Amino acid sequence: MPFSSGFDATFSYAGTDISLFLKDVKFSPTRKETPLPILGGGAVSQIVGPTTTIIDLQGWVHVTATTVFTTKMAEAVPTIGAVVFKPQGAAGGTRSCNAYCVLYDEHTPAEGAAEFTAKLAVDGLVTFS
Repeated sequence: MPFSSGFDATFSYAGTDISLFLKDVKFSPTRKETPLPILGGGAVSQIVGPTTTIIDLQGWVHVTATTVFTTKMAEAVPTIGAVVFKPQGAAGGTRSCNAYCVLYDEHTPAEGAAEFTAKLAVDGLVTFS
């Protein structure tokens, strides 16, 4: 079942609302941690780096969604696109950021609708509001 704009999660990329064509969004902010053993002690400290965020998308092939991703992938010099993600719809919080499209893949099975996967790499920080 696709996202239902204004009720379920909403997602726009590069100024285009693609909510109706998505079936899954995985929003993954992570930090790299490195163990730092203390000489002469049993404890281990951690060095923790800055946040890196990857957004994995899955959806159905439609000209509205595919145009956004194929345009980004065809650029000779990659440019960022604005992301606005509302996991709980209009009434919930918002995740805003800028991201590069680093992967776009279409899959057309013998049965069923054609699907796509896309991966966005966030450039900079995510604003949670």
